[in-house]
Amino acid sequence: MTLYWLLSVPAHGDGHVAWRDIKSRIGSSDLYDFSLPTFKIGTLDGLVRLSDDLAKFDSAYETTLTKFTDTLRSLNPTVTASQLQAQLTVDGGKSVDQYLRTFAWDNAKYRVDRPLVEILGQVAEQMGQVDGQLKSKLTQYNAIKGSLATVRRKQNGNLSHCVRDSEYLQTLFVAVPRSLASEWLNTYERLATMVVPRSATPVAEDSEYILYSVVVFKRAADEFTTRARDARFTVRDFVYDEEALERERRMQMEVVEQETELLGNLSEWIKRQLADFYAYLETSTRASDRARKTGKAGKGSLPASAAAAAAAAAADGAFDMHEFSSILSSEYTPFVFFEIPWTFFGQE
Repeated sequence: MTLYWLLSVPAHGDGHVAWRDIKSRIGSSDLYDFSLPTFKIGTLDGLVRLSDDLAKFDSAYETTLTKFTDTLRSLNPTVTASQLQAQLTVDGGKSVDQYLRTFAWDNAKYRVDRPLVEILGQVAEQMGQVDGQLKSKLTQYNAIKGSLATVRRKQNGNLSHCVRDSEYLQTLFVAVPRSLASEWLNTYERLATMVVPRSATPVAEDSEYILYSVVVFKRAADEFTTRARDARFTVRDFVYDEEALERERRMQMEVVEQETELLGNLSEWIKRQLADFYAYLETSTRASDRARKTGKAGKGSLPASAAAAAAAAAADGAFDMHEFSSILSSEYTPFVFFEIPWTFFGQE
């Protein structure tokens, strides 16, 4: 599991000064400027309400993203998690880490001259639309997938052994209840005087019946049909039609092609939606501890304005992040701190 930290520190009236100060204090850890524009923040009461709304929206957004990744994984069961992760890129082919290092606010998409509440509403609306589109696309794909399952069940019925163009022999198809399958196999050869021995072959089946083909002499077909019915075996009407079978084979190929195309389109669509990604920054436990101490040390002299910054490094320390988070939530700090744990397909 990767842990991302977002840290916003007071700016001393100059964001560049604050940036150089925190970078010098954190030391060798990677630090990246998370540049944000000046927003129209409105009143304090409005910000409090917006904060509550944002918490609810964040939970819903996480649920939607989880749904997307789970769907993508189910659509590509043979692809490993690491392979899928490599395919999921952000902002024109960047990895998540590359994107975070070069993050820039998309003002064309989310205009900063609009109030924050409108920006949040815009994002929430877009996520609702995307979630609805996913449901619609999944419904369409599952319908084709169901048709494909039906087609494949039909494909399992092998008609290559059917007797065709014979002057004396005829192939009959018999629906046998599953509970009577053993009785059928033991008695079918004696249901008429002219049944080809060992000719019964299973063609298809479902939860209730097994469909068998059996070869008999044409003049014994009526006798066989009557005696089979008396034994609770049902002879089905069937006329071998090569043209009809060819039409069915073409239809089967079309359904397979549709399923393959929809699968590819849906997978690519999910990847594009996941590319529209909220950015967070990764940090190590040691860097986080230093960042906290840095903020604490200067809290008496730092003004209230803030500049966005974030630190990222490999997790190389034994510091307890959960304990640290509880300290941050219970003690006053002159900076804003936000933590987001990130996992990909359940990886730890």
